[in-house]
Amino acid sequence: MTIFCRQPAEETDLYVLAVGIDAYRNPDLKLRYAESDARGVAAFFRSRATELIRSVRVTEILSEQATAAAIRKALKRMAEDALSR
Repeated sequence: MTIFCRQPAEETDLYVLAVGIDAYRNPDLKLRYAESDARGVAAFFRSRATELIRSVRVTEILSEQATAAAIRKALKRMAEDALSR
């Protein structure tokens, strides 16, 4: 992934929600790399985006923790944090 930026946005925060679910209740929906992909996306933004922006706030939700309620809660928390800045 390549991020292009003409000028660092020092007053900008980036919020990333990385969700990865390898095993679903339905056995036909078994994935192999969703969790590792979510971890990789999270790691990328943690390590690289800080060169461009003030703050990177990454939330990872994996496997059994990736319920609809947990995802909604994380999105709400991220929105509240963004609006409070």
